[in-house]
Amino acid sequence: MYRRVLAAAIALLAVTAATGCGNDTPDASSSAPAGAYSTITFIVPLTVVPAPGLKSPPLESARTLTWTSAATADDKVSFLAPVAVYPSGSTTASIPPDQLAQYLETLKAAGVTVADKTSITVGGRPATLMTVTTTGSLSDAFGCPQGADPAAGCFGPLPASLLRLAVVTTTSGTMLAWARVPSAGPDPAFFTAFEEMLGTVQFR
Repeated sequence: MYRRVLAAAIALLAVTAATGCGNDTPDASSSAPAGAYSTITFIVPLTVVPAPGLKSPPLESARTLTWTSAATADDKVSFLAPVAVYPSGSTTASIPPDQLAQYLETLKAAGVTVADKTSITVGGRPATLMTVTTTGSLSDAFGCPQGADPAAGCFGPLPASLLRLAVVTTTSGTMLAWARVPSAGPDPAFFTAFEEMLGTVQFR
């Protein structure tokens, strides 16, 4: 009798050890790729592996994420969830349009050029990838992260910059993500690294 009880106890211990002491809840961190950054306050919850050479952690707020290259402050990667945009020539804020990629095409009259436009997916969500340049200053055309105040740090294309930009449709609203390099002497490898970074995005 004693031997049968002892054998049963040993078997139970073996099963418990194999199943992680009876806890079948997976470790959420185990699904994140090595080196991944998980947002804390950004309104679009996501995990992403920053491109090599970017300083981590990024500057993060409720509607912006910004990484700066360790090599030069001129090269940056930014994510933005805008609450308002200022269309070219307008001093009145507007709600970001649902078709924000098409909206950017309307800025051509203000000197914006959209090139190399293609459809991709980011984190399983539909997105449009493009290269954006401008001859005019449209520092708030992409959108503002804080209300409708352009002084609060809005974003948009500038003549001194070349942008590789993705417009992503998410369940939390439209998100823009772009890599910025100087228009004079741009680094194509930085754009390539940015596109590879987009491929690591996982929405939570």
